[in-house]
Amino acid sequence: AARLGLVTRQGLAQALRSRDRDPAPLFDAAGIDMPDAAVPGVRIPTRLMQTLWRLAVEATGDPCLGLVAARHFQPAALHGLGFAWLASDTLHAALERLVRYSRFINSATDFRLEKTADSIDLVIRISREEWPNFVFASADLAMAAFLRMCQITASHAVMPLRVSLQRPPPPCAEDFVAIFGPDIQYD
Repeated sequence: AARLGLVTRQGLAQALRSRDRDPAPLFDAAGIDMPDAAVPGVRIPTRLMQTLWRLAVEATGDPCLGLVAARHFQPAALHGLGFAWLASDTLHAALERLVRYSRFINSATDFRLEKTADSIDLVIRISREEWPNFVFASADLAMAAFLRMCQITASHAVMPLRVSLQRPPPPCAEDFVAIFGPDIQYD
């Protein structure tokens, strides 16, 4: 079940409204009760969240809707994890907390930190079971939200050294460069 789904649900609903789309019918079609979806403790199965993302991308015609939804992200949407992240003394400590509590965010993903000679890499993998139904826009929101949290924690415009994605290049590749920097590898 997806806990980040709360962040996703709120951001996605706002992104849909910004695109002049009523989110309620899409939530209903995905089998998600919209009033319940606004409750922080409610967990929504990843399968239903991915259905919602698929419907939202189809309704807007925007495969980059996740980046639009990320503009509506607020750290408080992560509740306890967001506050713990912001209270971290270092960016590294914040990322360690993210990894430690990642199962509260989404049980269909595996988060880990990999240390290299020149960087600490945040690696997020989608489970094999979820991959066939996975909608890239949902990960776009999460990545942009995590980067925003890094920038807030570091008190300046931290940018990734590189971003490697398993997805094909999106039609809004220039938006990815604007958010994540120029070193993005696709496929």
